[in-house]
Amino acid sequence: MSVVDARFSGGHLTVDTHELPSGDLLGVRFSTPGLDLPLFPDEARTLAVKLIEAAAQAERNEPNDWTDDE
Repeated sequence: MSVVDARFSGGHLTVDTHELPSGDLLGVRFSTPGLDLPLFPDEARTLAVKLIEAAAQAERNEPNDWTDDE
């Protein structure tokens, strides 16, 4: 299990492998205080990529492409 301290989430974020609700597949569990999110492996990879992209934009202080304030 991996634990990430997240200042504004109200506690720790955890990521671990687990059995999906169907019972026959292994997936990824992403948990925050008050939220337990089971993900298929491809969904977890997509989420990871989107988090990395958003972090890179934030570090460069760039707005998201989808926020057109015209």
